[in-house]
Amino acid sequence: YGESIMLGLYIREKIKCELYRFLTRITPRVQTPMQQVFFQLQYKGYWNSGSDKKALEMFGMFGLWHTRDYIKQVGQIDFFEIDEKIIHYAKKALKEKVNFYCADSIKYIGETKKKYDLVVADTPYCFTDGFDPNTGIPPFMKDMLCTMSSGGVIIMNLHTEYLHMHHDIYSQIKNMTEREIKDLFYVIRNSMITYVVVVMGK
Repeated sequence: YGESIMLGLYIREKIKCELYRFLTRITPRVQTPMQQVFFQLQYKGYWNSGSDKKALEMFGMFGLWHTRDYIKQVGQIDFFEIDEKIIHYAKKALKEKVNFYCADSIKYIGETKKKYDLVVADTPYCFTDGFDPNTGIPPFMKDMLCTMSSGGVIIMNLHTEYLHMHHDIYSQIKNMTEREIKDLFYVIRNSMITYVVVVMGK
């Protein structure tokens, strides 16, 4: 995209985001989908926030939405976005705790030895052929599992249609690793997207 188009996209997303946050603040008991995810994780005893927590944001975009919802839960975020122009604007939204990388996060998780307590894959591929229609699972799922620390959490979005087609997502993910999958649950994001939350065992 050109600079003027990118700026227009950023402003549009920022206005939408701030309006949504305003509505959640003035409406009792209303939470964003990511806030709902962490409410469930803490209620189930799977998550304690802390400065020692390391997070990986795989598809960062502008950093205006869900990243701002969980940034207080962790001490550090490795934020990946493949478009340098977008990172320029993301730095305006996320001013602390964030290491920015203009790189391919899918390639990164296939090579890194670093372990994370939280991996967020809010991926645009859920609308494309990037997801295997035979399983509904992202092709980089196995690499995500390898990057997780003990008790870590993966939060990824899946097209809701896939969830209707493939009911046993848990077994499909479990078959990809010898590690324990402690729990898996869903949080509805909107009519088209559902967050799938995978909790690793010790």
